[in-house]
Amino acid sequence: SFPVGDSRLVPSAAIPLGKTWPKGSLVLALASVLGGLAGLAYSAVREVSDRRIKTESRLRRELGLNSLGTLPFVSARAISKGNPQEQYQLLNFVLDHPNHLFSDAVRNTKASLDLIMRRQGAKVVGITSALPGEGKTTVASNLAQLYAATGSRTMLIDTCAANPTLTRLFTTMTKPHQAISTDVVEN
Repeated sequence: SFPVGDSRLVPSAAIPLGKTWPKGSLVLALASVLGGLAGLAYSAVREVSDRRIKTESRLRRELGLNSLGTLPFVSARAISKGNPQEQYQLLNFVLDHPNHLFSDAVRNTKASLDLIMRRQGAKVVGITSALPGEGKTTVASNLAQLYAATGSRTMLIDTCAANPTLTRLFTTMTKPHQAISTDVVEN
């Protein structure tokens, strides 16, 4: 009347010769493929959501405007940090480095401006940007110096009340014989 158990004796387990799961090569291949796909998806999302205008064709398509020229990158580290001498050198870049790519691009921009100004009878050029540090001061100073060097009557007005870089640098770095006016207009 006692229940009889159905059991049998099993020998002890043997030590495995290698791991059976997960396979390292399979995990590495799968991680590489998934990582590559995730990277491609991330870069595609960034490219689609990027609203900056980086090419002349996109400028024309998005805003209906023609470009006067494209200026290459010149390190602006000196304009925000550094001693006044380094900053002043960047503001004189076109005249100090006439064979540089940036100088050539500023001269081409000046030529485009000359054509437009002659056709429309304009005498004033305004340089602005959406964010600080995009090169307004550098472009304005170099463009004004090109106009002055060609004999045009040129007036460069620093209207940046928050950071008057042109006023600060030109008053501290110019020689006494150069005419600089730093009059402040008050309401």
